[in-house]
Amino acid sequence: MIEPQNRTRDMSNLSPKDRSLIEQAARLVFGIFGFAGNEPYDLQGGGSGIIVAPGLALTARHVVDDFYKQLEGREPPSWPGRRRHEANLFQVLDPFNPEFCPKASWRVESECRACYTDLALLELNIGCPVSERLQLELSGQFFEWHLGLPPKGAVVLAIGYPKHSVAPEGGGIRVGAPFTYLTLEVTQTFPKHHSKGFYDFPGFHAATSNPIEGGFSGGPVFYDGRLCGLVAGEWDHGAYVTALGPLALMDYTLGEGDKDKHRFSDLFNNGVIAASDWPAIRDQLWKGRDEFGNPVVYFHEVGR
Repeated sequence: MIEPQNRTRDMSNLSPKDRSLIEQAARLVFGIFGFAGNEPYDLQGGGSGIIVAPGLALTARHVVDDFYKQLEGREPPSWPGRRRHEANLFQVLDPFNPEFCPKASWRVESECRACYTDLALLELNIGCPVSERLQLELSGQFFEWHLGLPPKGAVVLAIGYPKHSVAPEGGGIRVGAPFTYLTLEVTQTFPKHHSKGFYDFPGFHAATSNPIEGGFSGGPVFYDGRLCGLVAGEWDHGAYVTALGPLALMDYTLGEGDKDKHRFSDLFNNGVIAASDWPAIRDQLWKGRDEFGNPVVYFHEVGR
């Protein structure tokens, strides 16, 4: 059972533009939780994320790494690649009418982690009749991406399910789902990284007077109506947001029978994911290794 909880912000005074974006995003944004141990369920709350293409979702890499540590009792392997994944997603499809709207759930079949930034791909499967119907309805509703870094002073919107709760109930599960949005202002951009060992991947800082609470990690951030990043975590009265551009250089495999590696940029080249700034960003991305031999990707210039 998915039980909407009190939102952290009143949504009655939204601008028509923000309300429209939130209505679209609610059908794509999710909270994520995992299982550890055997019956009775040992349930672990996780983070947030967004469905970006048919059967494909995006969340923060450290969210799936945390699940791995909980499940396996050890640090995740350093190499990227596909792994089976015991996790589930939940959605409240109309945050303006949360008590009576449909709620959806999805199963995560596998995940593929980026090795040089805080992003991970999730392979999804339907988890209930609502998600089965939603899967058919989502065509044409996925967000366009902004692959570069938004300019300083830009206002961005972050959406997620922070502080969600997961508990066994009878023979099922009760999920407390506090759909939340935050308005932030971009204050700094980092085409390479913030610093080594602390948000050491391209992104930007966005300030807000509201707290970035646990479970917001992986939540999507929107600039000018386009998906521009995912929340990496709280930092300096705001959030550090992971830029999406470096994902274009990621190789991935998803699906039980998928033996070949795919380049994520093919999703832009083939129009599966729309990104109008891809032609400009393509030449700004650089992939190599740092002085310690670790893989890195960064922007030669700040994308706009």
